[in-house]
Amino acid sequence: MSKLLLLDDSPARGAWNMALDQALLECVDETGWSILRFYRWSPATLSLGYFQSYNEREQHPLSRELDVVRRASGGGAIVHDRELTYSLVVPITSRWSQANRELYDLVHKSIVEYLAGQGVTATLFDSSPNHSSRENPLLCFERRADGDILIGNHKIGGSAQRRSKNSLLQHGSILLERSLFAVELPGIADLTGVAIDDRLLSGALQGLISSKMAAELVPFEIPSQWIDLARRIETERFGASTWTHNR
Repeated sequence: MSKLLLLDDSPARGAWNMALDQALLECVDETGWSILRFYRWSPATLSLGYFQSYNEREQHPLSRELDVVRRASGGGAIVHDRELTYSLVVPITSRWSQANRELYDLVHKSIVEYLAGQGVTATLFDSSPNHSSRENPLLCFERRADGDILIGNHKIGGSAQRRSKNSLLQHGSILLERSLFAVELPGIADLTGVAIDDRLLSGALQGLISSKMAAELVPFEIPSQWIDLARRIETERFGASTWTHNR
C-alpha cells in the first residue's frame, strides 16, 4: 500500500501558505512522496488566480483592505476567511498524476460524502444545457466548472491543479460560512443551518481521501530544509510585489 503523508496546519499568512504549497510541489518532485495538507489563513486574505490582473481586485470593494497573494494556479479570486483550504501533491509516478480529473472528483466526492453524513445535500456541477454559468466574474465562488461542489445553485467548493515536471499539485477551498469580506457568497452554514467545524471536516476528509486513494495515512513533520525552501520561495515569489502585481 502506498503512503499519504499528512499535514494539518494552523492559520498562517497567505504568502506563506502559497510558498509552502510550492515547496511541497518541488520536494515531491525529488522524493516521490504523496502529501495531503489542510490549512487556514490569518489574517483573512484575497488570493488572485495566476492569470488575473491585480487591478481586477478593485471590482470588489469589500475585500479591498485584505492582504493579497497571487496563486500559482489559475481560476478566480478567493476570499480566504471562513473556509478550509486543502492541498494534495502527488508524484508523476502515481496513477493519480495521470488520472488528474479522477483525483479532482475523488476529493470533491469525499467532501460531498462527509456533508451527506451531516444531513447536507451537495452535488457536483455538470455543465450540461440545464445549467448556466456566469462568464469569468472576479470571485472563484461565482464561477462554475465541471466538478465544483454546489448546494442548490450556490458553489461551496472548488479546486485547481498545477503541474511541475515530475509532480501534480491540486488545492482547493471549502466555504464554511459567509465572510464579511464577501457577503454575496453564502457558505454551508448560511445555506443549510448546519455549522461545520473545520477540524472535524479535515479529520474526516483525511480518512475518506486516503481510503479512496488506497493509501496509508501517515502524520508528517516537515523537514527543516523544506521549511528553508518555503521561506526562500515566500521571500522571492509569493511575498514579493513583483509577483503579486505581475499582471
